[in-house]
Amino acid sequence: MTSRDLSEGRCQTAPSWPPRLDSLARRLLPAMAPIILVSGFGGPVVGQARTTAKAPAPSFRASDLFALKERCGSPDPLKESFQLTGKHAYGGPEFKAKEIRAFEENRFFIYAVGVASDAGGGGAGSRAQKPPRLLRRFILLKPSTLVIDDQVRGPASRPRVPWLLHAAAPPEVKGRRVRISQAEGELVCETLLPGKVAFQSTRQIRGGEPAEDHRVEVAPQGNSKQVRFLHVLHTRSRGDESSAARSELVEKEGRLRLTVTAEGRVFRLFLGPGGAGADKIEVAKADGQTLLPRRLLPAGILPSGPEGTRLLERWDSAYRGNRRPGWDTGRPSSELQKAVEEGTLRLG
Repeated sequence: MTSRDLSEGRCQTAPSWPPRLDSLARRLLPAMAPIILVSGFGGPVVGQARTTAKAPAPSFRASDLFALKERCGSPDPLKESFQLTGKHAYGGPEFKAKEIRAFEENRFFIYAVGVASDAGGGGAGSRAQKPPRLLRRFILLKPSTLVIDDQVRGPASRPRVPWLLHAAAPPEVKGRRVRISQAEGELVCETLLPGKVAFQSTRQIRGGEPAEDHRVEVAPQGNSKQVRFLHVLHTRSRGDESSAARSELVEKEGRLRLTVTAEGRVFRLFLGPGGAGADKIEVAKADGQTLLPRRLLPAGILPSGPEGTRLLERWDSAYRGNRRPGWDTGRPSSELQKAVEEGTLRLG
């Protein structure tokens, strides 16, 4: 007999029981099941109430960036860009994203925001702690540079979790930069946040044999209920020292102003805390010529693929660059004023 049988009243009673006792047993056993489970099955079920959530470890694989560059690095939007971003940015086993909450692709970048919580954390009962929350901003600056903004929020009593970078080749750690040269090419990862971190490189062992899986652990120093990791990753051909990404970060009250110069372009990102939806971007050539005037990044999922991008540009182009479309006079229409004055529409 299983605990489910007890809780659902599926107890097989003896044929010799009188009908009244049989009926009484069927009514009482479901209520007695929790008591039997705690006291009779040898397991300290009450102790599970003290189980705390295991913090999710934000991570990324070098191979995923090479795959995204190969498929999505072109200026031309790709029909499968949304699915590919979900797979390579949020599909890893360490980062189980429940959903992508914002997405846009155009000729200069792919922008996505996803949220994950630890699926296995949080025991039952009032003492259980709320599972940590992991928010990831993922910005592919076409063709070959990536910005990952990971924010982990959890109980203040929990030790901070590290950020993990996986690769198929041994990493070279120098200062706050990690350099990896593998079959697809070379990757350089620069850690901009947190301010104080410790790097550790390990080689994964499986079944007693060295596995071709190397890991760099970026561990924040100190203890806080929230930690923010900001990384700039750049890919290039192996041995191509002429291709590099330069980063400059200004942080003020949780808001970031990040400037990334790569591939002859200057990307300026304005990122707020917590994915509040007020992020902005602007893109220019290295000589200062504007390619994309400063504009808002999406707070929701915008059309993906070539057709969706054309529709979005058709709608938004009239508003960008601090311009006012011809149909916007800057004043309320006379019909609206009349409706308010006559009480047809009431304030509020």
